[in-house]
Amino acid sequence: AEVAIAESYEILYLNSQRATYGKEAEERQKLDLSIAVVRLFRTASNIPALRDYLRNSHISETVTQILKNEEDLHSPLARDVAIEQTWPGRLLEILLRCLTGLKPLRRSSKVAMRVACRMADILEGWADFLAKDPAGRSLQEIADAEARMWNEDEMQRNLGYLGNEEKEDRRLQTEFFVSASGTHAVLEFYSPSTDDKDGFLKDDLKHAAEKVMSIVSHARKRTAQLEKEIADEKLRISAPEVTLEDSEQPEHREQPGRAVLMSASLRCDDTVEDESNKLFVKRPPIFDWNESIFSDKSGEVNPVFGVAATLRMLHALVVLPPSEICCQETLMELRRPEAVQRLLLHLNRLPCLSCNIAAKFLRLMSLVLQVKANDMPNSATSLELFHILSLYVTGLSEAMLANIRISKDRIMDVREQTLCVEIARFMKTLILAVPYHRHSEVKQVQRECVTLCLDWLVAPVTIRLLIAMIIYDVQMDTGAGSGRDINSRFVQQSYGKFGMKEHASVFIAQFMVHCPQQKYDILEVFSVSDVFMKMAVRPSFLREILNEVNLGCYMQFVESFLAASVDRNSTSDYERGLIFCVVDTEASPASGGKKGSLATHLLFMTSDRFYLLAPSDQSPPYAGTHAVGTWDPSWELAWPREPGVIWKRDYDNVACIY
Repeated sequence: AEVAIAESYEILYLNSQRATYGKEAEERQKLDLSIAVVRLFRTASNIPALRDYLRNSHISETVTQILKNEEDLHSPLARDVAIEQTWPGRLLEILLRCLTGLKPLRRSSKVAMRVACRMADILEGWADFLAKDPAGRSLQEIADAEARMWNEDEMQRNLGYLGNEEKEDRRLQTEFFVSASGTHAVLEFYSPSTDDKDGFLKDDLKHAAEKVMSIVSHARKRTAQLEKEIADEKLRISAPEVTLEDSEQPEHREQPGRAVLMSASLRCDDTVEDESNKLFVKRPPIFDWNESIFSDKSGEVNPVFGVAATLRMLHALVVLPPSEICCQETLMELRRPEAVQRLLLHLNRLPCLSCNIAAKFLRLMSLVLQVKANDMPNSATSLELFHILSLYVTGLSEAMLANIRISKDRIMDVREQTLCVEIARFMKTLILAVPYHRHSEVKQVQRECVTLCLDWLVAPVTIRLLIAMIIYDVQMDTGAGSGRDINSRFVQQSYGKFGMKEHASVFIAQFMVHCPQQKYDILEVFSVSDVFMKMAVRPSFLREILNEVNLGCYMQFVESFLAASVDRNSTSDYERGLIFCVVDTEASPASGGKKGSLATHLLFMTSDRFYLLAPSDQSPPYAGTHAVGTWDPSWELAWPREPGVIWKRDYDNVACIY
């Protein structure tokens, strides 16, 4: 077997050096011979006892030359000699040399596309025996797989098909890829000219740095101002007296509330959106997509596949890393503005729906910028990244909002729905991460700075888009756009939009918590859709959102209460809330409850430990007779009351939570 493999490889190596470009008959014979050798190598690759014979110094040094010969000496549209889909082709050192060596492959060649997709397959844990053809996956199969949106459950399932030797080899190859700065090398390979890289986003990064400094300056000034006000309050002995006569002389015409109401009733908008009043609206050209493998007859490959493969490499390193070190180093690389700049260079030049590259990029950045329980983000760097990405999302939001306007009687394409889901997911990541960027130790100043950050990072058009997503999702659930029949296409579209309403609802609720001045403007949009556009939103859904807003506001109060009154002895200097929810627990007889009855409590999980809290069992003093029954978060909205701490426990003492 060793001799047969060595002799066959020598035949393949010599055969690859024959110049057959333009000679159809001779090229066909050459390809038949080369593909037969590849079939032999793929068969040997599935036999563990023969794999050592497929990796030696001679093969490792010459595989790159075989791939380069295929690029230079074969017709662009000829059949593929997929030597990279064998056991030697699982060495990422060889594949990286194809992109960064002395004679690298051309970015626009189909061989470079196959190599990039193969690297992504290895990092993802693809098992070679899953290919249907003994000669390997065809170029069309590779392109079809690259065009699909990522399915992390399927990725995890495919990883289970690897044998022990293949899993160990994947671990070694991934560690080599990370240590050799493979991410940087691949991004450089697909990056355009140096002039474009140097100028792109330079002004945006400068503006972001200036904005961050202004927020820091605001935090310092407000902290000093509040400290001065507290000192003055301590010196004040008594409050100023207000006579009854003065308090009973309301000058209604001089009250600011009346002035605001009158001015609002007489106000008219200066401008009208022309796009919203057009009788015929076209689909935005940004959503035209092209997933053809070749851009023209010359054999130039569509660049979207190389970018999609690059994103898949990065996603595999973050989602399915063989070790925590690989994941952390990849996250550090992707949190650098320069790395995000390179990715955005490609995305802005390609159709955003082709191979779902915009959705894949946003999914990747949602994972990269997600704040974990024990993380404390670098405020300056993270805010700069969020600013760059929010500009990209704003551009997508403007086009997507126009697209949803023409979707009242039409179901959006699966790619459009996938992009909407990932936009909502990224905005959810943003709204959950920004409040924990520390600007001040004073709670009031910290909340003011969070509001400033969100006003800066979240564009109004993005908020309108997320509300439109919710309304669209609710309408599609009722069968709008599908006629009278519920067919298989409607079911598939329903699965495609899974997560759109859920992620958008979390963002809208949290945004109203941190930016209360925009609360009624947001709720007004739902009313307008119901009254004027005849697209009703269930009252129960709006009630659920408002309940989440009230619960979020009370969570801020509870955070401050626990920080001031509970001896936490935490391992970190900053304990932040993660989950705050209402739970029903079995009532304790010691507290006056009946055996077997349920009591309303609050489960508060923080970055250090978790608490079980007891809200006040009395209705608020300002409530009317209708405020009866179980505790409701709205009771604590105006004047929140301190909860009782039933117990606090470390996570080491928890086996499971039902």
